[in-house]
This record gives sequence, structure tokens and C-alpha cells, in this order.
Amino acid sequence: MTINRPTWVSEADSLVVDWRMKAFGPAQQNQTIRGLAESGIRVSDLATPVLTLDAAAVEHNIRVMGGFTAAHGVDLAPHGKTTMAPSLWRRQLDAGAWAITVATPWQLRVAHTAGIKRIIHAGAMLSESDLVDVAHRRSLDPELQVYVWADSAQSATLMADAYPNTAPRLQILVEGGAPGARTGARSAAQCLAAAHIVANASTLQLCGVTAWEGSLRGAHDPGGRALVAAFCDGIAEFYEAIAEDGLLSGTEDPVISAGGSSFFDVVIDRWLPRLSEAPVSPRIVLRSGCYLTHDDGLYQRFSPLSEGPGPRLSPALNLWAQVVSKPEPGLAILNAGRRDAPYDSTLPTPQRILGRDEASSSLALTGANITQLNDQHAYLELDESSDVQLGEIIRCGISHPCTAFDKWAVIPIVDDASSADPRLVGAVRTIF
Repeated sequence: MTINRPTWVSEADSLVVDWRMKAFGPAQQNQTIRGLAESGIRVSDLATPVLTLDAAAVEHNIRVMGGFTAAHGVDLAPHGKTTMAPSLWRRQLDAGAWAITVATPWQLRVAHTAGIKRIIHAGAMLSESDLVDVAHRRSLDPELQVYVWADSAQSATLMADAYPNTAPRLQILVEGGAPGARTGARSAAQCLAAAHIVANASTLQLCGVTAWEGSLRGAHDPGGRALVAAFCDGIAEFYEAIAEDGLLSGTEDPVISAGGSSFFDVVIDRWLPRLSEAPVSPRIVLRSGCYLTHDDGLYQRFSPLSEGPGPRLSPALNLWAQVVSKPEPGLAILNAGRRDAPYDSTLPTPQRILGRDEASSSLALTGANITQLNDQHAYLELDESSDVQLGEIIRCGISHPCTAFDKWAVIPIVDDASSADPRLVGAVRTIF
């Protein structure tokens, strides 16, 4: 059987299914992913619960985000912590991403081991052993670039002292923040102080400024976009102050970076016209990660590419769960819970019944809502007239991809999750 297979699933083709992979049942044990895909198995053949990745939606989202960044002349360093899937990172890089962002030294080691050559470490790195490891990797791999953040003179000093002077200098982005937010210097004076330490350290190289607007208090409240815009203006001022002090004069490719998955359009609106005219014009780098799979909750509400006249992102993650009990009218219990799906934002959203046509499915799920998750069960509230049956499998949308991928070591990839019974085309491995 000939099937359309995304190139980025090929590394999992030889993976042999075993008892540790909860996405697969006894019928798939001891078979390779390629063999299963070529046999034509479908979601109805898999164990439940199961999280699947829609290949067509992923490719669509890569094209949409690539078109957006290209149209604005900015770069993308997607946050790798979203998926922790090296095959997906490489697909993003192949599509034009400038770098991969990570959140911890361990994630950095995963990325470099997977062959990633430009990595942003979104935070300070203060452990001497981690700094020595990065120095060792950079000494052995001249192509490796690692950008680490410093948000104070003290953190810059600690890194300058601990990073070995025998290795290529560690690339540093000074992080700006705001009162009540997460990390980041709270003032231009603090940013400048950190920048001076970096610029004068023999082991460090000042490369620009960075920030994360998503940690601002009230960013997702009414008026939050104006708050984010003001914050971005402040970070631009930090960059300008550092440049005006001459601290970037020796930097070949200065960087200014922000842009999570909710407000990257605001970042571009505030920085692009202003900094393109700066005496030392920086490379603008967004770090959005959740665009790759989007969702049916948090980012459906807040992503700049979830509405509007242009191309929109499509949800690519689905949770499939079986009705295992109907203990009373208006209530069905599904066999998926907090071990299987995100619950830190919106709970999973029931969308369709596997194997039914769209009309029948919609009628049965009219008014349906998941109201609660236990560790392994979901409470599906139904209209009392619903004909949802014991044993049927419900497709659900999820909210917040970052807390979906971490629950699955192997995620089946399907051709089209909107079809009556999607076909397996591969799998992706995660590393958590």
C-alpha cells in the first residue's frame, strides 16, 4: 500500500513497538512503525487513550508561520520544549527556522546530541558543570552556537567566572523584564550593568537583548495587548541604550528576541519599524513554539494566527478516548485523564465520535462538555437525549501543547484527523 508519509517521521520507522508504548495495543507489539503504517492500520486499531499528531495540520502550520515570518523579514527560533521531539525540530529548521530554543541545560544537551547547531538557552546558566559542558561541546564542535541569557550583573559575573577561558566565548543575550514578571532586568540601568559585565569579560560575548512578554501580569486580560506593546517598547529602549553605549560594536550579528505563541505580532509591530532604523540594527528573532501544533483552547483564543483574513493555524493534536461507563443519565466516563491530556488550561473538548458521520456525531455531542479529569478518567457531561454508546471512541481537542507532548513517549502520526477513521502514517518520539 502506498501512503503519503511526512519526511520527518522517517527516524521512527525502525522503532519496534513494545509494552512501554501506551499508544499501541497488543496487536501492534513487536512490529515496526513502518510495518504498521504500511499495513494500513487506523485509529480504531490503536489502544485508547491515545494522543495523535495530524501530519497535514503540522505541515500546514509550518507553511503558515513560515509565510508570516518571511513577510515581515524576521527570524524564528521555535521553543523546543514544546515538543521535545528532535525530528520535529529538524523539520522546523529545514523549513527555515534560524535556531531552536531550549529552557534547561539538559534540553540543550538533547538538542546538540540531535545535531542542532544553533541553540538559544532561554535563561541563565549558573551551574559550573553545565557551563563546562557547553564549553567542551563548543570546543569540539566549532559550528555550535549557544546563546545564554543574563538578567543581572551578578548572573553575568557568575557565568563569566565559571565558563572556561579555553573555549570559544559564550554568547550572551541580556534579558529585560518587568515588575511582577518572571526573570529579566527590571530597568535599563540593570540591563546596562549586566551588558557591561558581559562586554568586558574575556569568556563571554555580548550578542544582544532578549525578553519574554508572556510572563507579564495581565497579558491575557482585557487590555493585555497594550500592556505587551508597552513592554516591547521598553525592551527596545534597553537594546538602544546598550547599542548607544557602544557595547555591540564588536558584534557581527546582534539579536533582539521575544515573542511567545500569543503576542508575536505585537513584538513585530513594536520592533520592526523602530529597530530597522537603529544605528546598530538587530536580527529580530521570535521564539514561538506552539504554532507547530496549535490547539483547540489556549492558543485558539490567543494566537495571532487563529483568526483574521490571512492563513490560519490548524489544531494538530487530538486525544482519543473510549466511553467506559454511563453510570447515570447525562454522564459518560472516558478512559483518559490527567496522565494523558493537558489540564492546566482548558480541559479537552469533545469533537467527534469515531466511525460516525459528522451529522450523527454532532447530534450526539450537542452540548457535550468535559467537566473534570481524574488521573485516568474524564467526566463527559451529555444531554440526556444523547445516544453516545458504551464503547464508542470520542475525538477530543486539547489545550496547551507543552503539557500534552510530555505525557507521551511515542505519538502516532495520522494522515488526517478529521476523517472518519484516520490512518497511521508514522510516529514521533519525544524525550522528556
